[in-house]
Amino acid sequence: MGNWIERWMLGHAFLLLAGTSCAILFGLPLYWLVLITLMSIFLLYYRHAQQAGHWQFVYYPANVVTIFRFLLLCGLLVIGHRLPDLALAGLALLVLLADGLDGYLARKYDTTSNFGAYLDMETDAFYVLSLSLLLATTQRLGYWIIGIGLLRYLYFPLIYFLKPPARGEGRRFGAQLIAVILMGSLIAGWVLPEMIYRPAIVIAALLVLYSFATDFISVIGLKKQQQ
Repeated sequence: MGNWIERWMLGHAFLLLAGTSCAILFGLPLYWLVLITLMSIFLLYYRHAQQAGHWQFVYYPANVVTIFRFLLLCGLLVIGHRLPDLALAGLALLVLLADGLDGYLARKYDTTSNFGAYLDMETDAFYVLSLSLLLATTQRLGYWIIGIGLLRYLYFPLIYFLKPPARGEGRRFGAQLIAVILMGSLIAGWVLPEMIYRPAIVIAALLVLYSFATDFISVIGLKKQQQ
């Protein structure tokens, strides 16, 4: 499974990078990015169904929650700029709170899988990208924040081509905590004064950059040990 799903993740990263770049550079509506992402996620489900020989996994409670989170993000990206600030923040908070629910349900019903873990990570990455795009396009932050939203999609191809030995994409607790801090700080852009949410998001962004840099250094170390 690792080989095909990592190839999918590579293609997904390039699609999101290209789609976001076109939306920003050429002023394309964000729903085009949503359509691209939906098609890519459907391909992930279809490919996994081929491997598993069935579609039952679609109805696992954990996967239902994750896909609900993903679809809600798609809706926010399309109509978020027309929603009242509190409504948008509330829906974004709902997506964030549900992040822990899918893992709990997977453990409770014994349906944990690499597929579910990767789907959850991709949904988290899309959360950061979606809120970053909304913050930038509504002029609450500069377009630099989109770079933070794209970090995951820039980083994975780099790691993929480095091919570190015997290394999956497991989640370290520190990295998970920093990711939650970032996702929470992005919501602040719609509920807190600018003098508070701007520095909060900048600090969270710096923490994320530190987390990615630390992870990259560890990958380089593994690569050198292999050589």
